[in-house]
Amino acid sequence: MAANAEVVGIELAVAAGDDERLRRFENNDPAMVRQLTMDATLAHKAAYQLDWTGTWQLDTDMPFCDLQREDAAPLEVLVRFEFPAPIRVEKLLTAGFGLSRPAVEGMVDSGRIRLPLPIDAKAREDFTFLVVTAPPPSPERA
Repeated sequence: MAANAEVVGIELAVAAGDDERLRRFENNDPAMVRQLTMDATLAHKAAYQLDWTGTWQLDTDMPFCDLQREDAAPLEVLVRFEFPAPIRVEKLLTAGFGLSRPAVEGMVDSGRIRLPLPIDAKAREDFTFLVVTAPPPSPERA
């Protein structure tokens, strides 16, 4: 027998499941609400879309580094999300480096920025990428 649970105005059919999950539905558990609200499949089925406009800001705990420095060691950059607000990787990089879209795209294309996901992807989970600060050696110097 199925029970109905209402979370953020979404009606869900809950098949026979564990009592703890059903109790979380009944009590509108904030973690359960967040998990269901962020579920893209459920959002599509329920025909809703979250508006993330103006909900993010970029905070850094280190000063901007010189991307033309001589030290060739790559910098490892960790991006952490306090909330899973989806943001295009390209937008995050342009805001973080203070560069234009073509400049960031050029750095990605040349391998100076090494991403674990496509530049046009929407990220909503923590990820790490590398920045090669010194430009790669030109073929003329090799």
